[in-house]
Amino acid sequence: MMEIYFNPNVDVFTEEIKQGVTNILKGDVATVTFTKQDGTLRAMKCTLKGELLPKVEIKEETKEVKPRKVNPDVLSVWDVDSIGWRSFRWDSLQKIEFTGN
Repeated sequence: MMEIYFNPNVDVFTEEIKQGVTNILKGDVATVTFTKQDGTLRAMKCTLKGELLPKVEIKEETKEVKPRKVNPDVLSVWDVDSIGWRSFRWDSLQKIEFTGN
């Protein structure tokens, strides 16, 4: 098990760090620990690994598709325990644990 710790009070979450964490989640299920908006810590087992994400159905009658606005301060992930999409703010990230496979 590998662990990476972050100090949100000191660390600057550069695009390189964000991409590194995103790549970990695209290749593995990881436990992300972050501070919720109410100040409590949450450890979430999550992923962005393609085969573990829900299938998306595209309806033919839908002609106009509005792209979702991306918030660069937030990462949306698939919570494997709650079986749903969740997100965390980069500036609240404390730790990520993963197998490193």
